[in-house]
Amino acid sequence: MTSTAKNRVPVMLYRQLLGWCRKYQEVPFNPLPPVTLEPPLVSASSLRRLCQMRAILSNNKINDHADHAASEFGGNRHHPAYYALYGETVSVSSGLITFPEITSASQLRAIIRSVYWLNNHSSDSTEDVTAEGRTKDQISLAFDALRSVNQLSSSELDSRQRKRDLTIKVRRRESSLPNAKFHVGQIVKQRRKGWRGAVVGWTVDEGKNEKKHKRLSSLTTKQYTLSAPNSETATESPKSRSIKYTILVDMNDSSLLHESKTVNLEAEEDLISVDNPHLQRIHNHLVKQYFDRFHRSHFVPNRLLSFTYPLDDYSSEFESENLPELAQASAAIVRDSLRIIESIISIISDHIGDDEEYDELALLSTLLIDLKRNTAAIEDTSDENEAAMLAIKWMYSFHVRVTAMQWARRVNKRVKPKIEYSLGQIVRHKLYGFRGVIVGFDEKPRIDVSNWDGLQGVEDASEKPFYHIRPDINDCTKAFGGPRDFRYCCEDNLEFISSYTGGPLELATDLNEAEWRWDPATASYTPSQELKFMFAEEDRDNLAFVVGKISDVMAEFLLQVRDGGESNDQTFSLDDLFVQLQKGADNLDDATLTQDLIKEIWKESSDRRLRRVLDKGVAALLEGKNATAMAIFNEILEQDATYHEAWNKLATVQWMLGHAAQSRGSAMQSLRHSGDSNFQALAGLGLADMEDGNFEEAAEKFQRCLEMNPWSMVSARLAVCLDKRDPEKSDR
Repeated sequence: MTSTAKNRVPVMLYRQLLGWCRKYQEVPFNPLPPVTLEPPLVSASSLRRLCQMRAILSNNKINDHADHAASEFGGNRHHPAYYALYGETVSVSSGLITFPEITSASQLRAIIRSVYWLNNHSSDSTEDVTAEGRTKDQISLAFDALRSVNQLSSSELDSRQRKRDLTIKVRRRESSLPNAKFHVGQIVKQRRKGWRGAVVGWTVDEGKNEKKHKRLSSLTTKQYTLSAPNSETATESPKSRSIKYTILVDMNDSSLLHESKTVNLEAEEDLISVDNPHLQRIHNHLVKQYFDRFHRSHFVPNRLLSFTYPLDDYSSEFESENLPELAQASAAIVRDSLRIIESIISIISDHIGDDEEYDELALLSTLLIDLKRNTAAIEDTSDENEAAMLAIKWMYSFHVRVTAMQWARRVNKRVKPKIEYSLGQIVRHKLYGFRGVIVGFDEKPRIDVSNWDGLQGVEDASEKPFYHIRPDINDCTKAFGGPRDFRYCCEDNLEFISSYTGGPLELATDLNEAEWRWDPATASYTPSQELKFMFAEEDRDNLAFVVGKISDVMAEFLLQVRDGGESNDQTFSLDDLFVQLQKGADNLDDATLTQDLIKEIWKESSDRRLRRVLDKGVAALLEGKNATAMAIFNEILEQDATYHEAWNKLATVQWMLGHAAQSRGSAMQSLRHSGDSNFQALAGLGLADMEDGNFEEAAEKFQRCLEMNPWSMVSARLAVCLDKRDPEKSDR
């Protein structure tokens, strides 16, 4: 298109934006938020036509209309509007177009080309605004875009490119720059203080001989400190260049050693490499922001770090690994998880009939949707290991969800006759006057309320029902001088507002729309059927029957996994989960899910009643009722002395009560009956040895624990034990 006086400015801005994209096409940046445009910023007529063409293509109507769409809106990948027409993540309606979050300059270029083409190929002369006004709005949009990208480059991309150039020079030993001993992703240890961490960056320190420690911006919004160099190894030259490393500190080390560090800047001479494979998996919530995964002995940098430190690679280690044992385990986990999902879908489908029953059994419908969604996600994942992790995530979350539903229903069904108010009702506090919606209740308070001011006039408050209340923020401002998100109130202090006719309360945080719906007819909040089921406000026997049947099928499946699978190899085994934990889980989140599923499997018993009693004991333990919990676990073991998870829980409560010798004995029983696989019991024995100063024995147990569960938090204690055992070798 030739430039005219009318379109000279838009063309100039368009070229500048494309020029920016070309300049920074190789420089990665953090994702930018989605872009939503509506007329007059984008041509209404072109938007309508685009919407029509996308509808034709999405319906697979490959005919003359589709051919016309392909030719008019980007039939080849070089057409400016190709992204707008074919982009799967682009959302288009007749009056709106939304592009997804922007992750690269090439994607931004595709958006700019699409928008420019749409705005310069409008065929409708009857737009709601004049052509001149529309052009002004579109020019303003282009100016805003240009301003934004220039801010991005000046604040982030230019410095990233300069940093990349510097790190390349350092690795190539150019310009008399010092050599960087450690690499991004490598695991190191602070020589004097003993904590471990992952290198997340490094830079050249010019050595300007500043006596005071300079405050530096961390990778988070907090500040971190520069440790004083080791006096024995620090250079004496005030102007010599050196390398400083930014370290993500292991949070368990930080806590154990009382360092209170998350990110730290360290001199090279104060760091040593961590070569012990049991100590190389670092726990830090920032790891996932900078690394993609853990591989062999280090964390793999994400695309931003890989760009900034291109020569900090471990290319020799990135060759594809042949792990037949992992492949076999992953395939078995995927196969059998899909099989059990299919079985549960069949159970639910048999009890959901006509549409009128659909609403009455909404909980089953919700579970069915969840099952089908997970089936599709697992089947659509081409990587077998990733598919196995999705299957593990589903097994754990679904099992815990159904188990929690049944547990809560049993408890609340027993206490329901003592509860006056219902979920979703609007109540008022008699003393403080604020209104609130009931979102839960307890038979008795779960915390000590003996000194609460609002309960001074309530007799035996610790024996009365308590309610979880989400209060109105305006009422709280009047009552307390500021908003409150949550209140825990005694039943005697509440009254139901029978005459309430207002709308929804103004809450500090909105209720989950999937769980709560405002009902104007009753002037109350309607909870989901799942919440009603859990709080025993849903009395349909067929619903309880189906949920119970699902729970039984899931429990039987997990028991088969625990006991080594069926003889016909139709169920994977616990060994397969351990292979997944040790070789397939390459990040803390996946490892946590896998070990949590293993723990849930350990809880299962062929006697369903004992499994429920175990839950009762765990609940007592969590509420601090240690003596009650110990009695419950002893009761279980009197009936089944081989229930190794009951032994493990008994060891825990005995340790908390100060019965160290008994705790050790219970932990050893747990290990014996689990075939030495209960890494929690093994970790407990290690803690006992460490407490007694037996660092050699403790280190041996922690290492055995980490061989089974490489991501266990006991790595921090193993590091301490190794230093205590061999202080002269603590650097290795």
